[in-house]
Amino acid sequence: MQRRLTSPRDTPKSCQSSQACLVNLPCISTEVQAGPAKVSPWRVIVSGVLVNTLNPKLTIFFFAFLPQFVAPDRPGAVLLMTWLSVIFMAVTLVVFSVYGVFAAAVRREVISRPRIVAWMRRSFAATYVILAGRLAAQTR
Repeated sequence: MQRRLTSPRDTPKSCQSSQACLVNLPCISTEVQAGPAKVSPWRVIVSGVLVNTLNPKLTIFFFAFLPQFVAPDRPGAVLLMTWLSVIFMAVTLVVFSVYGVFAAAVRREVISRPRIVAWMRRSFAATYVILAGRLAAQTR
């Protein structure tokens, strides 16, 4: 039995693969801009706070993981839970601050070399085009 090429369930897959190709093919051949985009530090901070505040994974973590370490009938359970949350946030702040400083240093090195940036863009774009091709070729 031969399968039709244009069944209704192939349409979303065709749209997704076409969109991935259309968005990423120009990135393969375009030149890189001369310098990094200027973004204020406050904009980065506000964006980071909003992303983490609106991310439900952190809330789920606090409600699922931390209560294991606090007995519910213990006096001051809410205070202990708050203290554990503060400790977790402080450790996270230190780890992500070190990560941010390291990432900024690597970014400066990469951005200062336009050929590396161009090849990175081409590599990412080619990867998306290849994945789009695989999506289009899938039968299931």
